[in-house]
Amino acid sequence: MSVNGYDGSNLIEYASRTLVDAVPTANSTRAVSSGGVYDAIDDASLSNRYLKSINLGTSYTTELKEDIQSGKFEKAIVGGYLKINGHRYDFAHPDYFLHSGDTRCTTHHMVVVPQWINVQGKMNSTTTTTGGYPGSDFKTGNNSNTALAEITAIIEADFGAENILHYREYFETAVTDGKPSGGAYVDAYIELMNERMVYGNPVFTVANDGTNIPTVHTTSKTQLELFAKRPDLISNRGDWWLCGPVSARAFALVGKDGSAAYSNASNSRDIRPCFAIC
Repeated sequence: MSVNGYDGSNLIEYASRTLVDAVPTANSTRAVSSGGVYDAIDDASLSNRYLKSINLGTSYTTELKEDIQSGKFEKAIVGGYLKINGHRYDFAHPDYFLHSGDTRCTTHHMVVVPQWINVQGKMNSTTTTTGGYPGSDFKTGNNSNTALAEITAIIEADFGAENILHYREYFETAVTDGKPSGGAYVDAYIELMNERMVYGNPVFTVANDGTNIPTVHTTSKTQLELFAKRPDLISNRGDWWLCGPVSARAFALVGKDGSAAYSNASNSRDIRPCFAIC
């Protein structure tokens, strides 16, 4: 029997796979030296989750690439992950950017989030959010800020630059009195996530108060499926930057205790970006 043309055949394959590696638990500690891969397992907590973690191997194979490019996502599934050169990469959302952007994205893809890569950096050399994320030292590389270049080199080495999607995303490009006051589409590649992608809703992002309409337009407007089904994967026990300015001084971040938080732009925090493989 099929429903809307889907016979559920791939469910048999999923059920036959073995859960090889566990995910972080409340009592786990981050193993920086091994790339932050969590090996502790909590069967009781895992049994109550909607989504199991499935080890898909140690490289981005032709089989996975063809599955994504076809738009079938039978092998490349949310909850699947790759462990490449000591880094764990979780498959987070299929075709998240499809049909979006001022230049329409037409390429099938899978958004990927690294669990932990040992790179830290500042958003700006001074405590300011002027210019938003696109104008930040982190994004531009100004003032000898090499954090994005460092993590990009690691991800490209693990996946190959030719397998990473280039797309267009709308970001806040100006901040006035702590509020986003301008925005534009910019070229996107390996980027920091925003609050909606992580939490499913804005927390510190400025909201419309009936008078001021802040420039918070974004095509990344929904929560990544991975985090919606496995909110425990949001925390990797580190403080990591998000791209949204929340005041004249601070950008949003995810706190090491799993909280929605923020930090002054000149503080050094972990870098946990997202990107899409295609």
